[in-house]
Amino acid sequence: MKMLSILIVVLANFFTMPAFAHKLLTGSVISHSWTENTFPQTWPTPKFETYICDEKTLVWNNITDLNRPTSGIETYHVVELAPRLLQVSWKESPETTNYGVIWTLDFNNMVIRGVLVNLDTNVNYEVSGIFSQRHNLNDKLYLKSCI
Repeated sequence: MKMLSILIVVLANFFTMPAFAHKLLTGSVISHSWTENTFPQTWPTPKFETYICDEKTLVWNNITDLNRPTSGIETYHVVELAPRLLQVSWKESPETTNYGVIWTLDFNNMVIRGVLVNLDTNVNYEVSGIFSQRHNLNDKLYLKSCI
């Protein structure tokens, strides 16, 4: 009986974790920059504003060069690794960049770590930095957002 109770709790947590992860992310903006990275030192420090529109769609804005921002709309997946520790991932279209992006967002320490896949044919880049979160999805009108 005790084993059955443990199994029920584990299964309930497994099926409710995405709901908690989505509740923490949905309707917010994640601002970050990759200050620690393994890509070439000659590259500028990338800065991003990412709008988490709903439980499956995000809009990223590369604001490294504010004179030429770039953006994309992606379908993402989220996994709650631990309380307030989320892994967010998406694959960009093969017709555009074909990049793969994996973030780990530590909301306890406001640290972001990631792996950028397919930026280079020979290596994946490890990146990290700090991030902030806000809940106003249309506060920067010069960026592409959910609205």
